[in-house]
Amino acid sequence: MGLLSKAAADSPDLNVLIPETLKNPQSGLLRLTAKKQETVSSAMEKAVMEKLSAGYAQFGQFQGIVFESIPFSAEKFSDHLASMVSSIGSAQELAQGRCLVLFNSTQDGELIGRHLEKTAPGNLIFSFQAKNPREAFSLLKLYL
Repeated sequence: MGLLSKAAADSPDLNVLIPETLKNPQSGLLRLTAKKQETVSSAMEKAVMEKLSAGYAQFGQFQGIVFESIPFSAEKFSDHLASMVSSIGSAQELAQGRCLVLFNSTQDGELIGRHLEKTAPGNLIFSFQAKNPREAFSLLKLYL
């Protein structure tokens, strides 16, 4: 019998050392944390879908850009972008430090994106065109 075989035979059963709450993800703190995350994400999804639906009703086919703030400016980032684009579109906070800007398809999305990157404290991370809110939401799921 080699040393590794002997050490394996002498070692305690590791399953005994793992608490039951970690073995079963449907119990304990992990379940509560998962439920809380689901609630927050479903509320965020609802808010984004409402904004997309309003944008679709207002613009028909529309464009959008997702901006991410630089770390020290995340607090009022979506308010700042909303005031900047109020004459051409609308803005919606997505997640902490991220903001969605919607505008109609006749606007020059590249130009708007470059201008906002130069004047807002953030970076353009995604741009898209969509024909309806569902299409836009499927594209935006990664950024919520």
